[in-house]
Amino acid sequence: MRIAVLTLRLHTNYGGILQAYALMTVLKRLGHEPILINNQPFKYRSGISKCAEYIKYCINSIQKFILGKRTLEIFYEKRIRKEYETVYRNARRFTELYIQPHTDIVCTVKEWSQLQSQYQFDAYIVGSDQVWRPLYAKPISRYFFSFLKEQSVKRIAYAASFGVDTWTFSLKETAQCRSLLAKFDAISVREESGVQLCENYLGQHAIHVLDPTMLLNANDYRVLLPQINHQGEIFSYILDPTNWKSMFQHQFSESLRLQLFDVNGLLDSSPNRIEGVPDRTAPVENWLNGFASAKYIITDSFHACVFSILFHVPFWVCSNEQRGLSRIKSLLELFGLEERLVQSDFKLDQLVHATEIDWEHVDAILDQWRKDSIYFLNQNL
Repeated sequence: MRIAVLTLRLHTNYGGILQAYALMTVLKRLGHEPILINNQPFKYRSGISKCAEYIKYCINSIQKFILGKRTLEIFYEKRIRKEYETVYRNARRFTELYIQPHTDIVCTVKEWSQLQSQYQFDAYIVGSDQVWRPLYAKPISRYFFSFLKEQSVKRIAYAASFGVDTWTFSLKETAQCRSLLAKFDAISVREESGVQLCENYLGQHAIHVLDPTMLLNANDYRVLLPQINHQGEIFSYILDPTNWKSMFQHQFSESLRLQLFDVNGLLDSSPNRIEGVPDRTAPVENWLNGFASAKYIITDSFHACVFSILFHVPFWVCSNEQRGLSRIKSLLELFGLEERLVQSDFKLDQLVHATEIDWEHVDAILDQWRKDSIYFLNQNL
């Protein structure tokens, strides 16, 4: 069966990239022909548009300086822009190597409307990641297959996520997506809260399934890992740094007398490192290797929790309301790991001496959920 896979744009989110890789891999193993929809906001950037962006950046920097923003903060933003470009190149290289095949770039309304006639798909799958969160998925109706109109083709949601446990759709979006979801052949979501959101606001029953990254096992990812040895023992992957997260990391590492590291080395060793600004410029494979080679992991990322579980590495996840805490809580509850969540009022002694993770118990739960999740795909394709 030829299957179109629609997810969020694969730009700089390594977790999002790996969930697409995992879903494509599983579909191939099931005997299908998945093709990733190359969903992009634009086809190319001309020299003129690059120049315009640079002028806009200079104007913004001057405005911030005049308004009292520190020069160092402006430097932060400039470095972050450079990091973004590096991460984007790394992500694109990984996508070109491992997430194939994909469609031509689909950007305009006309291109979306011609997708089915061009590729003759038998089914469309939307997911995973936060494809049903209007803040990230724009326009949200596209992720409910509005571009298919009345075309007769199978429509499936696999591990779609709302990102949060509250309803964030507008009244217009709710009405439109409710009508579109009624045309789906099968619906599954990544969080238990998503089951309730589907039923309460969209009038459809949904099944709770695993994130695609968990459909593969640790050995499936080890084949991607580079032959490098990280310095340090505690892998730090913090998306949104705060003072309390930094305090927790350093107090935890000092209490165990172990060194913190991120994908680019020891946290305190780089002369170019800026306090409070994470460096995430390493390739996807190096990032993944950080989880596999660590003794402990400290993070505030959903997919970092996933890979900690897959690689059997004890982890602590700092609460991150900004990106949606409900999805992390849902994952932890699934495996009975609620105590791995760290809040801003943390008690270090309790965390350092917490109960060790029973990986045998975790794997038993994971094996059953993996079977059920793959069964959902098999049953509905």
